[in-house]
Order: sequence, then C-alpha cells, then structure tokens
Amino acid sequence: MSAPSTPITTRRANIFASMTQVTPCGAPSFTSSPGPENRTSPLAMSRNADESVRRFAASQHLRAEQTAECVSILRDPGAVVMAKIFVLLFSILNMVAAVVVAQPSFEPSEALLKNIKKYAMAILLSPRQARYKGNEPVRVLLNLLKTHRFDLPPGIEHNAADYDTLKRAVRGIFTQLRADIKKEVSLPHRWATRTVTRRVKAAARCDTIYKLTQTIVAGTDCVVTVELCARVALMRYIWLETYESDTSKFWDEVDALLAEIRSKAKGDQQQVTRAFRVTLKKDRETYGKDDYTITEGTADPVQQEVDVAIDEAVMNAAGAGAGDDNTMDEDGNDDDEQ
Repeated sequence: MSAPSTPITTRRANIFASMTQVTPCGAPSFTSSPGPENRTSPLAMSRNADESVRRFAASQHLRAEQTAECVSILRDPGAVVMAKIFVLLFSILNMVAAVVVAQPSFEPSEALLKNIKKYAMAILLSPRQARYKGNEPVRVLLNLLKTHRFDLPPGIEHNAADYDTLKRAVRGIFTQLRADIKKEVSLPHRWATRTVTRRVKAAARCDTIYKLTQTIVAGTDCVVTVELCARVALMRYIWLETYESDTSKFWDEVDALLAEIRSKAKGDQQQVTRAFRVTLKKDRETYGKDDYTITEGTADPVQQEVDVAIDEAVMNAAGAGAGDDNTMDEDGNDDDEQ
C-alpha cells in the first residue's frame, strides 16, 4: 500500500485553517435541514400569530373592531402594513391639531393668582431686592413659577400668547401691591381730609417705623426685621420728599436712591449697610416715640426661598453682563402708578 501523496499533518493543518475562513457564495451547505418532525405548518403559525395579537390587544383594552383590524394586518404585505401605519399616524396628528385649536385661551386661575400675589409680596418686602419696578422683580417671580408650576399649562413658556397673558398678570399684581405699600407708607402722615396745601401730620403724631412695617406685612407670610424696617424707612423718606410734587414718581425715586447707594458703595456691602442704618436711625428719632425694640422675626420658608431666588437672579444678571435687560423675556412697561 503506497503512502498518501500529502502528509497527514499537512492535511490537518489545511482542515483547521479552513474552519476560520468565510464560506464562499455558492459553496455547498452542510447544515442539516429540519426534518418533518421540526417543521411548523403555515396554518399553525398563522393561528399562533392571531392569538398573540388578540391577547396583546386585550391587554391594551382595544375594542373588538380595533382588535379585528390588527389581526387582519397579519395577512397584508409589508408595504401595505407600512402604508397603513403612516395613515394612522397622520390621522392622530390631525386629531391632536384639532384638540389644540379647540382649547380656550389661557386665563390665570384664582389659585394661581393667589400664589403669584404671595410670592410677589415676598419679593417686594425682601431686603435683597435691588429694584421695585422693571424687569428684575418680574423675572424673579417668573423663575419661581417655572419651578413650582402650580396649575400652569404644560409648556406655557413656548406659547407666546399664553405666556404674555401670564406676564401681564404678574406685572398687574406687582403694580397693585406697590400701590398698596405706598398707600400704607403715606397713610400715617395724611389728615382725614385732603387740603389744598397737602399738609401732613406732625412727625411726633405719626406711626413709628416698627408699627408701620407691621402694618405693611400684616396678612402676608413676611415678618418684621431690622433690614425691612430700614427699607420702609427709606420709602417713607422718599414719600415725604416727593408727595408735594406733581411730576415725581414715588417708586422711580425709590429705585433711583437705591441705585445711587449701590453706586457710591462700589460693591462695599458695609457701606450699603451703613446707609440703611443711618436712614433707620433718623426715622426712629423723627417719627413717634422711640421707646421700642425691633423684634426680629424668623423668615418663613417662602421668604427664604424668595431671598435665594433674588440672589440667584442677581448673579445670573451679572454673568450676562450689565445693561442686558433687553435680552429678557419679561419685558413690558409697568403701569404708570405714582
């Protein structure tokens, strides 16, 4: 018996090497085909698919006619199935568009207005507030509304018309609250009847700053503090300085004085504190009887949250650059309250 022409070791190497090669197209297949016992008839497969679809449709609470439609799709060619899916998608889009068009225009609810008023008052009575008019307080309040949402419609920020309605409501509440605060500041100095000379009461007959501040915070979540008393003393100073003028606007004058104090302090918070301390001291010496101690109240959670929001707004504005008010989306003129 003659020896094989190719050594055994070489043949084995060829066999092992071929195991890692890709089988070329057209090469014979050596995988076994399933025998008759492993095959599933098309009828059985169709019944299984029908039952599976029906069970899933039932779990999704589809109606009978909807379930039947889903089962019938199993018999359709792939292209027909895709076309039906697109038809249904467009039908859904049309229904959604009809719902959106049918929705009434946004109007703030009583609950929302109550929450806006609560936060607006806390902003106006915060010693951290740099301005009482303009975009700054409005921006702080809108940021708080975006955080809490309350009953705001989802995505209202992206609906220009509805968001304008919300901003008008916010500005209107700020206007009303500023008018209320100004009225409380002026009432202790007014006589019961208006006179031609616009006389005011003698200083000794006016409320102390402590009592005046208590009157302003009554019915709110705010508390009396030394800092707030100093702010109110500054407001009283401005009112007495401008009440006889037909041209001066009270809140514009308050904001202007606050800006001047910050400008002269040049970032030195101690100088700002001294300015308010002197204002409060002068007020206590001038109005009422200075025989009281200002009891510091503990700020409630709403006031604490507002103070943090004001500080964050100041930092964000500083990061955006000075004089960047035109980039805000809260722009709008305040009502022309005096």
